[in-house]
Order: sequence, then structure tokens, then C-alpha cells
Amino acid sequence: MKNVKKLHVYLFVMAVCCIATFFVSCDGFRLPAVEEATVGVYSVWTSQEGTTSTEITGSYLGRRIRLKGFGFTGLTAVYCNGLKASYNTSYVSDNSITFTIPTTTPIAEDMTDTTSMNVIKVVTNHGNAYFSFTFKKTSVITKVSNTLPNEGDVITLTGNYLLTTTAVSFPSSNGYVDATEFTVVDKTTVTAVTPSGVGDISGSIRILCNEGDTVYSPAYMFYENGIFLKSFKESYIVASPSNGAILGDSASIAQLTGLAQNPDTVLAFPAQAGSIAIKTSLSSLNSFIKWYPSLAISAMLKKTSSEITSSTSMEDLAIQFDLYSPYSWSSGAIPYKHDKNYSTKTSALVYNYLPWSVGSPYTFSSGWETVTINFSDFTGITLTSIGASTIATTSGLQSLIGFINIDANGDGHTATVMNQFQLFIANVRIVPTETPVTSDY
Repeated sequence: MKNVKKLHVYLFVMAVCCIATFFVSCDGFRLPAVEEATVGVYSVWTSQEGTTSTEITGSYLGRRIRLKGFGFTGLTAVYCNGLKASYNTSYVSDNSITFTIPTTTPIAEDMTDTTSMNVIKVVTNHGNAYFSFTFKKTSVITKVSNTLPNEGDVITLTGNYLLTTTAVSFPSSNGYVDATEFTVVDKTTVTAVTPSGVGDISGSIRILCNEGDTVYSPAYMFYENGIFLKSFKESYIVASPSNGAILGDSASIAQLTGLAQNPDTVLAFPAQAGSIAIKTSLSSLNSFIKWYPSLAISAMLKKTSSEITSSTSMEDLAIQFDLYSPYSWSSGAIPYKHDKNYSTKTSALVYNYLPWSVGSPYTFSSGWETVTINFSDFTGITLTSIGASTIATTSGLQSLIGFINIDANGDGHTATVMNQFQLFIANVRIVPTETPVTSDY
């Protein structure tokens, strides 16, 4: 019996040895290697200036966070719940990425694509990484329809989770002044009438919600220090507008716009209202004006030392201009070009603005509106400090704003002849876009 047991043990040992030999020593066979990840996220940390950084597993929208991990060299994109976030390459290293969660990030209850729900995705040129992270609902203001309104003007605040708004306030040197009239249109829209006694300082619009939230717009309300094209006759203007007119008489402006309150000086495209021909090339604009951006930014920085300095990141800045037309807008676009020589779709150096949709002309129903183009909206732009940017440092570079009647982005906005049309532009400026944060992560 003992010999039988020994035989069983012997056979078992021999079988184990044979199996091991087969997997390790057989000619031409090896165990498949586990592929080592080339990029990964270990953790997420708070990154609010003036506060101690702590590790977190979730955050409200609009908060600045830092990813810790490895393999971030070659970063091409960061996504929050499937929405692409902008980032400054100066805050990216091989083991760290610092960026602000977009205020337009969808949260779980609004998402149908569950694969990207509560996920941060890091994309590099050598692989992707995914990290589980909870994005929490908070009321946000993402857009203000007019950031230089006059008393009595109705402005529209666009954002999310605004249904419980109980007050809308405007910045003034005496503190916040409440709008006496405001309307909660829906979850994403609130309208308010601009009260008297505001606009003597810049700042943010404030909304109070009945859950106790205090919500702010970006700090670009009434930001006049950033205006670099006001008279359109500044020393850094290259030449008079092409097929455009500069209007500085209030009575003439009011007659053309049909509005009682207008900017002091406006740029008209075209010079006189009329038929707008279709163009066949992006390089052939209907109207435009050009300037030297290095000189314009230098002049602006002398006025903005307390809010915008040469070291301010372009990630925290935007281009704004005020816009109005008494006519329905159904064709064409306004190209804003950092470099006049680029005739392209929206890119690192060009942004084509067109608010109309096919079959749905755009009307300026509430008067003057502010167009806000974040520097991060220029697809592929390198978000350096404004003082180190190409537009600030390249002598002789010419920028341009104009109008072109063409499918500027090649996305189906087919151009048509507009028989009677004219646009008015005013107060071209650079503004801060940082939003005050009142609650934690």
C-alpha cells in the first residue's frame, strides 16, 4: 500500500514537472507577457490657488484639479465625461496635468453614454488612460449675452441648473446691486434687466439659488480696460476698413441701428446696407479691418495691470466684441484672424463666428450682444502666457476682423445672397474669464 502511495506521489510530481517544462522550455513557446501600460492616472488633487492641495474622488464643475500619474508626455487631449477640456501646456509634465473642469461638463443624470460617465480620459500619442471620478452638479453661468450693457438693457444668462434662482446681482463700486426684474426661463436660461448704478467697476454677475448656492459669471462684466479697438483709428490700425465705415455720431448710429442706446463708435460692415455677394474663396472677404496685435496688446497691458498682466495665461482670457444688426442674419460669418494671411476654417489662428442655422436666420432681438471667443476656442492654439504669445511678440504680424459670405467652416452653412444686410461691431477687447469660486470641491 505504501508503495502505491509513493507511486502516486511520484507520478504527481512528474506531471507537475512536465507541465512546467512544457510552458517554460518548449521550443518556440513562451507565456504571453502582460503589456505594461505607457500612461496612467494614479490620483486627482485639488489645485486652487492659496489653498492646500488634497486628494479627491469627485468635484463640482469649474474647479481646478491636478492629475498625478505617469506617461503624460505627448498629451493630446483630456476629457471629462466625454467633453474635451482645455489645458495649458505649461502645466503639463510627464507625471502631472493641471486644468479646469469645463463648466459645461455633462453630469451623470444628463448622460446617455454610460461608457464615459464619471470618467476622466487622458489621451496621449502613445496610449490612453482612464480614471474613475465623480463630476457633481452645481449651478453655473457659462455665457452672458451682453457684458457692457446699459441701464434698462435686458441680458440673458446661459448656464445650467438655474431653475431655483432667487436673485440676480450686478457688480458696482458700492457692492452688488440687485436686478429689480429677472425671469427664470428654464434650467439653462435666466434673463435680467440691468439696474441703475452699475458698471463703474468690472466683475462678475452673481446669482443666488434657493439651495444656498452662490454662482458667478466669469469676471468679464463691464471690463473696459481690455478694449484695444474702440475708435478703430488707433495708431496700430493698418489702414481704413475695406468696404466698411467708422461711425462716431450717436444720432447717425441710432438711425442705422434703430436703438436708443449704442456704443460711442461702431464699425459698419459693409459701409452701407445692401446686397451681400457670395464669395468663392476664404481669402476674399467682403469687408475687413486690420491691426498690429503686438502693439495693440502692449497698449492694452498698460491699462490692465491689476487684472491682466503679460504673464496671464491665455487659458484664462478671451476675445470679446459687441455686435448688432437690425437685419436677419442668414448667411456668412465673421472671421477673427490672429494672422490675416490665414484663410482657413476655425483653427489655431482663425475663428469663424456664425450664430445662424440653416433655415433659421439669427435676429438680435434684445439689442447689442457680446461675442465671446475663448483663446482655447481657436482649435490647436498653444495656450502660453499672453505676453509670450506669437500675437504679442511677432513684430509686423497683422490681425483682422471682417465679414465673409461663404460656408466658412465647410459644415453645411451654405452661403446665399443677402439682399439687404449690414453688421455693426464695437469695443474689440481682451477680457479675463476666471470665475470666482465660493464653495469647495
